[in-house]
Amino acid sequence: MARLVIGTDKTATTPAFIREIGEYVGGGLTIDYSKDVNDNLISYPGIVATCGVKGIKAQNLLQNKFVNSNTVTTVDFDSIEVIDGDYTCNATFSNCANLTSISMANLIAIMGTDACRSMFDGSGLTGSLSMPNLTTISGANAARSMFGNCANVTSVSLPNLTSVVDGDSACRFMIAGMPNLTSVYLPSLSTVTAPNGLYALFGDDTSLTTVSFPSLDYIPAATCCYTMFNRCTSLTSVSFPALKSTSFGSYTNQFNRMLNGCSNVTVHFPSSLFAIIGGWSDVTAGFNGSNTTVLYDLPATE
Repeated sequence: MARLVIGTDKTATTPAFIREIGEYVGGGLTIDYSKDVNDNLISYPGIVATCGVKGIKAQNLLQNKFVNSNTVTTVDFDSIEVIDGDYTCNATFSNCANLTSISMANLIAIMGTDACRSMFDGSGLTGSLSMPNLTTISGANAARSMFGNCANVTSVSLPNLTSVVDGDSACRFMIAGMPNLTSVYLPSLSTVTAPNGLYALFGDDTSLTTVSFPSLDYIPAATCCYTMFNRCTSLTSVSFPALKSTSFGSYTNQFNRMLNGCSNVTVHFPSSLFAIIGGWSDVTAGFNGSNTTVLYDLPATE
């Protein structure tokens, strides 16, 4: 393997899309690749890494660039702080079956229509998935199916994600289709103002049993939790300990069909919330789940 530093090596044998990336990031993106004896590229990269590049902000820049590749095994985007632009990373590594490891340790914000839609959808990611510094997801379908259908992921940690804002379906299916997912950590998520923002977020995560949203206290967006746990057949408990009377603005079917395809789930709310949401149709219908239990057994929030 040899290392190509984009921006300094723009040879005729370099694929056009790599030259395009280099011209944008000015030499910061590095790609490992194989060359034959005549110095020609003979395979797509096995490792895609950024070095010192803090933002990927050009529309369509990486859209579909490595889709269906069997040679990409590792993605190191640790230097990236912002992905901002329509379709910027749309389906970039989708269906990369041998991609098992990614690192996006310093990513703070995902912004733009379809910015990271299906970025890693259907890839071979394995084990724990973490974006420790991500705070904001903004834009229609911005992170839709970003990690969808990654069947070997067992845990997801987004410890600093606080806001899902602006644009329909911003996190729709983001971590759906993970049959081995057993642990989700969202301790800081407080605000969802994107309509359908969490639409089927955990859909078909059939090993997930318990989810809590300890900081979620502002969800005025229409149907923001629509089918959020769709067909999560092992789910037993969902908790919303921070909700209060000012969390909703007005009734816009925030919890519509939240437990569609689920059975025997207990949903926990603060005791002070019964007077606010106790009569809502989606609540009284058990969120479209079977044998749902709704309890107002958490400490009052006001």
